[in-house]
Amino acid sequence: MFANIEIVIVDDQPVPYPFTGTIRKLDVRQNAVDDIKIESCYRPGDVVKAEVISLGDRRNYLLSTAKLELGVLNATSANGNDLTPISYAEMEDIVTGGKETRKVAFVE
Repeated sequence: MFANIEIVIVDDQPVPYPFTGTIRKLDVRQNAVDDIKIESCYRPGDVVKAEVISLGDRRNYLLSTAKLELGVLNATSANGNDLTPISYAEMEDIVTGGKETRKVAFVE
């Protein structure tokens, strides 16, 4: 239903200590919210660009990646290799060519 995120950079500046954030299933994309599987969008270790949509409870920020430019920027495959984006929903292992699903940030 949600992904817990450690916030380490705000506005391109490192923060003195990490904050916690949550991306809820309904804040992953703008469409097809019912079809989203959060574990297919983000995995532990992924670097995610998100925006703060509100201050949640107990100093936990609510985050969104619903815009095209938000989502996974960098990720590592299950094999430990770097992944490169190939679409808005898939990344490819640069060594094996295997594909993994993610909510990929559109970067020009």
